[in-house]
Amino acid sequence: MTNQTRTGLTLAWIFAALAIAGLAGLITAIALVLGLAGGERSVEDDVGIMIVLGVPGFLAASIFGTVALMMAKPSGSWARTIRRGALSALVGASLYIVLLQLGVDGYALLLVPGVAALIILALGIVRSADRSHR
Repeated sequence: MTNQTRTGLTLAWIFAALAIAGLAGLITAIALVLGLAGGERSVEDDVGIMIVLGVPGFLAASIFGTVALMMAKPSGSWARTIRRGALSALVGASLYIVLLQLGVDGYALLLVPGVAALIILALGIVRSADRSHR
């Protein structure tokens, strides 16, 4: 039996495509709404439009991206490292957006996402070290 690489359409690729399509749709929707809203707007109106459309859209895209990264099965050690870093950054950014929308300010706004990202990195590193000792 030969060692062949499977290059088909996997769930990881599907979720990655959904995340990219969601971000592209989000950017298009914000541009259309801002363009169709007329010229007599204040900066607060523009920010409100971007928050109302942007936060749920970003969270949906980050959920699809997180699922895609979790389902990916990279073969090389560098690929696993990049996947682990991207996953922790995505989770940290999502937590930051959620906490910002909940009105959390101060140190907790940076501490909670940072700690969550570091926990994900640490768990991945421990799991990788455990696999290499088998």
